[in-house]
Amino acid sequence: MTLPDLIGEVTRNLTRKKTRTALTMAGVIIGALAVALIVSLGHGLAQFLDQQVRGLANPNLVEAWPRNGINPARLAQTMITGLGRAPREITAEKEEDFIGAFQIKYLPREQVDALRRIPGVSAVQPMVFILARSMQLQEDRREFDTIVVPWVQAGPELLLHGRVFSDETAHECIVSEAYLQSLGLATPQELLGRTVLLNISEHPLLNITGQQRFSGETADELRRFFEIVRKPPEDPDEAMLALFIQLGEMANTVQSLDLDGNATAAKTFPAKVVGVAKKGLLSNLIYVPDGYAREMGRVLLHNPELYTEQAFGLGAMLRVEDPDAIPRVKEAVRALGLVPRSVEDLLGALHGVFITLQKILLLFGGIAFVVAAFSIVNTLLMAVFERRREIGVLQALGATRRLVAAMFAIEAAAIGFWGGVVGGVAGWLLCQAGNAWASDKWPNVLGQTPLFLPPDWLYPVLLLFTTIFGLLAGLYPALRAARLDPVEALRYE
Repeated sequence: MTLPDLIGEVTRNLTRKKTRTALTMAGVIIGALAVALIVSLGHGLAQFLDQQVRGLANPNLVEAWPRNGINPARLAQTMITGLGRAPREITAEKEEDFIGAFQIKYLPREQVDALRRIPGVSAVQPMVFILARSMQLQEDRREFDTIVVPWVQAGPELLLHGRVFSDETAHECIVSEAYLQSLGLATPQELLGRTVLLNISEHPLLNITGQQRFSGETADELRRFFEIVRKPPEDPDEAMLALFIQLGEMANTVQSLDLDGNATAAKTFPAKVVGVAKKGLLSNLIYVPDGYAREMGRVLLHNPELYTEQAFGLGAMLRVEDPDAIPRVKEAVRALGLVPRSVEDLLGALHGVFITLQKILLLFGGIAFVVAAFSIVNTLLMAVFERRREIGVLQALGATRRLVAAMFAIEAAAIGFWGGVVGGVAGWLLCQAGNAWASDKWPNVLGQTPLFLPPDWLYPVLLLFTTIFGLLAGLYPALRAARLDPVEALRYE
């Protein structure tokens, strides 16, 4: 029997009982549909976030953080990973993992100078933190939420309209295009040249640590107090005396601090709008010149020396002109005892999260394939039972056991192939419908970016997988058919 004859015979066998064949394919179709949707959604979201991060973040920056001392990313990660866990012991090596026990430590000048000497680094700037309360037009009393970011952190293709800043201390800003909708403006030209007021807040607790009178000696006093509370002397009288002495020292410390109620006040910084930036996932971003950003950042800790050579900052940002030099710069930063981080590190973490989520969601598609495997086995075993006499006739006419097995195996592979085709087409159609719905639901966020984006390899790999899957599921029925005794098969009525 030639291959065309074999394929024709398989087609006739599958179309004998169309309903049963269709129901057998249903599991494969559902599995292929689920895989197509999940992979397309995961790939689309990953591409979308990749574009957002690369559009918002400067790819030529390398952050340098101390291994000890406050690190906002480390604190956030510790808080998330600690959910549901038993309380952990605070040790000297792990103090920075606990929000109530960390110390604010600035990068020493020697380390900053060493960062500047790294080959490939063109500039070293402090990492600036700005706690923005709101933004408002100068002549408008309405306030809008905002995130104020130094211009050095902006992406390379961010500016849509207007110009960049005249210098790094200019009282200017570049606002997100999304503010046009909030302000009720039709075109960017209506916003360019106008003055906005950026209201920057002092933190009600953190600002205390930035005061000049809150020295290292004061911090040591607080540490001694908590040490006495946690490990008091064995003698009760001695413990009480030490506690009262330390309470007196703390009272003097509190009285020396400026707690006049102005800690929560916001300081206003005027800025002329010189540009409009491309809107993205974070639609409330406002960029300011780096020097003006440092001035705003000093409000948070109420420290006039912050972001200067006297108190450089909690972390540093290294500008690298050649992107190929970033891995070498990161190794040099790591050799100085600091922790480097770049845009690629952030993207790697995001992609890792999406890969994990995809694996979890693909389990549901796997369940459908398991059901489909049992369905294929059951259907072909029934076909073997129903076609015993036909198999005996084929063997009597000279068909080998291998040919009989191949016929049933190809039937199973065909069920997998056509199930993959139908499931893939249905998945593609649902992806297009999902993109249309998402672009209508979130036009300001997604823009022209598709939410469901099938990768180029998806459909060829999916068809190959479903075909091989069907073939493997049909091996047992095929072997059962091949092992039938031709004499017994011919006697079957």
